[in-house]
Amino acid sequence: MNFTNKKWDFDGNFTFKETPLIFENLEKIEIVGTLTLDFANIKNIDTSLICLIFEIKRKAQQDNQIIKFNNIPKSLINLATLYGVQNFLTH
Repeated sequence: MNFTNKKWDFDGNFTFKETPLIFENLEKIEIVGTLTLDFANIKNIDTSLICLIFEIKRKAQQDNQIIKFNNIPKSLINLATLYGVQNFLTH
């Protein structure tokens, strides 16, 4: 994952194997202003990505910041729909 203060590019796999390290580092990262999550280069995902997105959104809301999504893959939409949380990708 590549990130700057304004944009986080998700690339590669985001499964239970890869996400724990990101969770560990998330508290150290400050979200300032609008943050865009870009999924253009994401490969394999599982529900841990949904958990990670929830946590990023929680942190942003805590800091009164906004999260935007770009290039949401169909696989993520399908997972979110399966669990009834598809609206969180647009709000």
